[in-house]
Amino acid sequence: MRWATVPGGAERMRDALNEYFGNMIDMLTGHGADIVKFAGDAVIAVWQVNRATRSAGDTAALAAAVCLEMNAALDDYVCQAGAYTRPLLSST
Repeated sequence: MRWATVPGGAERMRDALNEYFGNMIDMLTGHGADIVKFAGDAVIAVWQVNRATRSAGDTAALAAAVCLEMNAALDDYVCQAGAYTRPLLSST
């Protein structure tokens, strides 16, 4: 869809991005991540390493697992505004 060619396209694009990023934020924070910033179409998140409860390696494995979960959950995602999103990561 070309947002600029439809009435209300800018508002629909805003709504689509808010919904998409909202889902990603919910997944990240649901697994203990802190959102650092947004950079274009990317979300930068970090997990604190508390050596008393989880090693740095376990924290890195958690971060990778959450990324794969996000990719699976958002693959072929169609938002309420009707926009189709492509997979975040390629499985090939």
